[in-house]
Amino acid sequence: MEAACQMEADTAEQASGHGLAANKVPLPRRSHNDYQFPAQYNPGKQQWPCQDFTSAAGVTKGAAPTQFENERADQDQTNQPPWAPFETKKDQNKQIPEAGNFTGNKTDSMGHFKTEEVELWHRNPLECIVKLFSNSKFKGKQVYTPICVFRNADGTNCKYSEMWTSNWWWEIQELLEDGATVCPIIHGNKMAWPVNLSIGNIQKATRCQTTERAMVLIGYIPVTKLECFTKSQRSTQLYQLFYDCMNCLLKPLEAAGRTGVDMVCADSFIRQIFPMLAAYIAHYPEQCLVCCCKENTCPECAVKGQKRGEYLVHAMLRNVQATLAMLNAKTAGLAPPEFVDQNLCLVNPFWRNLSHCNIFSCMTSNLLYQLHKGVFHDHIVSWASEAMKGQQEEVDEQFQAMSLHPTLRHFKKGILLTSQYTGTKHKNMEKVFTDPQVILAVQGILNLIYYVHFKMHSNESLAKLDAAWFVFHQNKEVFERLEIREHFVISKVHNIKHYQDLIHSQGTADGFNTKGTERLHIDLAKMGYQAGNKKDYVSQMTVSLGWQEAVHQRVSYLQWAVLGYTAALVHKNEATGEPDNEGKGGLVLEKPKLLWVSLETPKTSKMQSHPGLAQN
Repeated sequence: MEAACQMEADTAEQASGHGLAANKVPLPRRSHNDYQFPAQYNPGKQQWPCQDFTSAAGVTKGAAPTQFENERADQDQTNQPPWAPFETKKDQNKQIPEAGNFTGNKTDSMGHFKTEEVELWHRNPLECIVKLFSNSKFKGKQVYTPICVFRNADGTNCKYSEMWTSNWWWEIQELLEDGATVCPIIHGNKMAWPVNLSIGNIQKATRCQTTERAMVLIGYIPVTKLECFTKSQRSTQLYQLFYDCMNCLLKPLEAAGRTGVDMVCADSFIRQIFPMLAAYIAHYPEQCLVCCCKENTCPECAVKGQKRGEYLVHAMLRNVQATLAMLNAKTAGLAPPEFVDQNLCLVNPFWRNLSHCNIFSCMTSNLLYQLHKGVFHDHIVSWASEAMKGQQEEVDEQFQAMSLHPTLRHFKKGILLTSQYTGTKHKNMEKVFTDPQVILAVQGILNLIYYVHFKMHSNESLAKLDAAWFVFHQNKEVFERLEIREHFVISKVHNIKHYQDLIHSQGTADGFNTKGTERLHIDLAKMGYQAGNKKDYVSQMTVSLGWQEAVHQRVSYLQWAVLGYTAALVHKNEATGEPDNEGKGGLVLEKPKLLWVSLETPKTSKMQSHPGLAQN
């Protein structure tokens, strides 16, 4: 799979697909034939025809020093070296607790309603965005204008990879004044724990690496059961608590998205930044919660329940204004029939006042839980195994007898006795799992999974992705004939229908994988919790996080200021002092090393205007 991803769109064009689906992929509205070639565009690499935005975008408003440049200037004034002792500002990115009291509907022995206090620890997301933009480590890795890239000379086969090559950025840019710079906010959340934030201006290869610290923590959602409410009211109140917390976290972005904020970018230029929520990385239950619908519903379209298992579904996408109107009518005591038809929940959404926010199109594809652990493991593996009823041992024997190959994993004990699967194990099983009776249905799903993993797509490769999806639907009736399934009304299966639209709108799925937020959960929650005494643990976690960020920030500064400086941050076991690969130990800065660098070595040249678009 890695080799296929590296080949990117070239592999996609060579792959086979179903011809009937080739005409189903619509060309983006921004594509037309009057594109222009930039004067300089990633010299030395593959040059693709491209079209810049039709009016001024990402215009600079002057020059200003970045945070690292200011710090170095202060050291120069006092004749201090870059590694001189430093002190961080006390209020810099400080997390502030905000308490709230909930009065429930249960009474105590005195007849008084019970109350419960919850705390929300958070910091200003606008300040975090300012730091991401001004971080000199990201110089040459940020993009400030949308661009349309093509794979052919007539400008009809668009490429999709980074967010600035997607339709969303182009369409939002048209709504803003000339010269404005769009900042696509990428929100990642592990339910009831850390809330993370990043920006789509940073290329995904950098943004998705946890060591780059391009995804920052903006708050901890409180964990509580709200036992002051009766069981019938508790779930509704917990939902609203989530919305109230998210509204508090994202409140500073409302005005900034409407009027813009001047920020210093990594290239030392000032731009007027308009931060807007563009992508929301979450599991399916939280997607439904954010979109104000119940869990047996599609969070993106208003498809009827019994239609979710079909290939051709003629359902309207959910509309923000229509949804808010139905929620307002329900709050006012009315009973709009659309409220029931669309399976909505009565809550006050946090995205109500966010500028140009279509929350339904913000939902991203979930490679780990929707494809690998969902469609493949929970459904395809079990269905195919059931199709060989009475021959399960034969499945294990086939896996055990599989010949060794350096690119395939060998399951020496088979797969039926495996108690817990990881995303890596699912990928390895997908490479070799076949069954003669359901070969076409399984092949359709496996081809689709590999297509979704492409790091770069085109209209042609997306048509072949849809063709693989069509092959599965064309052959799924074998499971009904074998009495394995009575229907295919499965939310995770239906959500695959929207993958093409999501790639058109946001870019390829590898930039929004929940694997990154799962890994951040270790750094932002588990490590801080284990470092304290488990009492008043949230405040202790914020202190631990502050220490981690100070160390990472200092290392980043030294790597920028001192040519050839390297320092490794490792987790070490407090008892043995040995490195802890699972990240459970304390964070330790190893002894720094200064590499020998020739004075005649030329400095790395600045990257051109749109990094990351060239073929790897």
